[in-house]
Amino acid sequence: MSSMNRDNVIGQVAIERAKCIIAVARDVQDDEARQVLRDAASDAHVPESIAAAQIMTALQADGAGDEAETTVEMLERGLTAVRPPDQALPAPGAATV
Repeated sequence: MSSMNRDNVIGQVAIERAKCIIAVARDVQDDEARQVLRDAASDAHVPESIAAAQIMTALQADGAGDEAETTVEMLERGLTAVRPPDQALPAPGAATV
């Protein structure tokens, strides 16, 4: 598999994972979840695959959220992590300059 095909597959997997989180958290169908993801990507001026990856990274970050966090709150935290690359939030524990 070429690197480009591999990247496309990884991007599609990230999109599907993010859509599932959105669909569950907002109790919506796949097409509406996709639109939420598209809107987040459009607002941040990034491709959907990047927005999806940023959402999933925010949801998986060590120490992100807490046990009392609802699914909706978790999703909103993920959606607020969607940013242009030059405005990306540092990884938890990363040194800031």
